[in-house]
Amino acid sequence: MAIEAKTKTVDDVYYMVTRTFGDEASIQINEKDIIAFINRAQSEVVLSNYELNRVSYKGTLEEGQTELELGQVPNLLRVFALTIEGKLTESVPLEQALQMGNSTETSNVTWYSFDGVIRFLKPTPADSVY
Repeated sequence: MAIEAKTKTVDDVYYMVTRTFGDEASIQINEKDIIAFINRAQSEVVLSNYELNRVSYKGTLEEGQTELELGQVPNLLRVFALTIEGKLTESVPLEQALQMGNSTETSNVTWYSFDGVIRFLKPTPADSVY
């Protein structure tokens, strides 16, 4: 069995799209459309593959800090896990975070991510025993 790469170049995708849609004259679909399509596809692949999206970042949290900007890590698409002083924190979906508000029902640091910012719910990292 031969081993082959399962990747395509932009030229390969461009050729396949123009041939598939019969638009070799670029009347309906132009290069910009196809490159945007390729970029979206690459983002989907990275988001669905943990190994491709693995990155580590080490930063400092100040006492009472309730937010952490994700812009410090370039091209970060998703946070899979967040540890503070080696202890795993709990991620909740935005809808659940809105329902929880600033409740102190849990002793674990709980957070959600929205608009490129991690927001800590009570207890904040400084309030906890981390």
